[in-house]
Amino acid sequence: MNDRATLDTKLGRLAALLKQQGVIATDDLAIERQFTAGQSNPTYLLRSGERRLVLRKQPYGHLLPKAHDVVREHAIVDALAGAGFRVPTPLFASSDRAIIGTAFFVMAYVPGIVHSNAQLPDVSATERGAIFRATAETLADLHGIDPAVLARAGIQPRGSFIERQIGAWRNAYRAAMTEADERIETVAQTLLDRRPQHENLAIAHGDFRLENLIFDGTSVAAVLDWELCTIGEPLCDLAYCCLWYHFPPEVLNGLAGLDLAKRGIPGEREFLDLYSARSGIDAHASQRYFLAFAFYRLAAILQGVYRRALDGNAASALGLERGRIARLCLDKAEQLAM
Repeated sequence: MNDRATLDTKLGRLAALLKQQGVIATDDLAIERQFTAGQSNPTYLLRSGERRLVLRKQPYGHLLPKAHDVVREHAIVDALAGAGFRVPTPLFASSDRAIIGTAFFVMAYVPGIVHSNAQLPDVSATERGAIFRATAETLADLHGIDPAVLARAGIQPRGSFIERQIGAWRNAYRAAMTEADERIETVAQTLLDRRPQHENLAIAHGDFRLENLIFDGTSVAAVLDWELCTIGEPLCDLAYCCLWYHFPPEVLNGLAGLDLAKRGIPGEREFLDLYSARSGIDAHASQRYFLAFAFYRLAAILQGVYRRALDGNAASALGLERGRIARLCLDKAEQLAM
């Protein structure tokens, strides 16, 4: 199903609703472009007169249970905006499928640059270092916010976060499985058996990486993609943000094997130090464990993207390639978990 073509036929209803809600002033509403980054929820830049808006919606077609909850995501963004964190201004959300065929939310457009390549080939070495520093410090700032602010989004802290996460991603992998692989079970069990006894508690973004940040120069203007946000172990976020240090350049533009000092990019240890200095959380002691978990989790995410691509519902043409990378991630998770 062509998501954009289907959405195009429903813009009149969306325009009428947004005008009624005071979000736009006229019935004039057009799709300027679809954002290509991301695999989960189709996201569009809309224009109404001189105003630019961003529409984030569920994909059309079959969805896995509890996946793509964009109305919940809107509530999280609204709560974080109220706490002064750098997110786009949320404007409106609806779960009424009669409007555009899926649940959706609308937010203000934030101008800036999104870097889709962790190697940052288009900026200077000095800028690369500043961008990585801003990334680490922005993550630490998020983890410094009182998790109670998410209560207005209906999110409360719960115990055994790591255990629940391992179970959830194991189930997600099972639901999207296209071929049998016993490591889906064995790696999950190893992670359960070796999980840290102490858990930190913070707002966990769930998908914190360079591609989900909007930069104004070398400063972070806004953090995007809050679908997986919850309250839990912040070191899960940090390890996930460090995965690109462990991918080779030909896989997702990874950094492994590159001369990072020459490029002005801090190494992984220095990145952890930047985070720890800002957050006060020891980022080194359990990094191997959380990297194993992050690779397992990413394997499940990419397997879901691959499954949707096979079903014709992926938000990006790259979906079919993600199946191969999902297997690579499972390999890494197995190595690190041992």
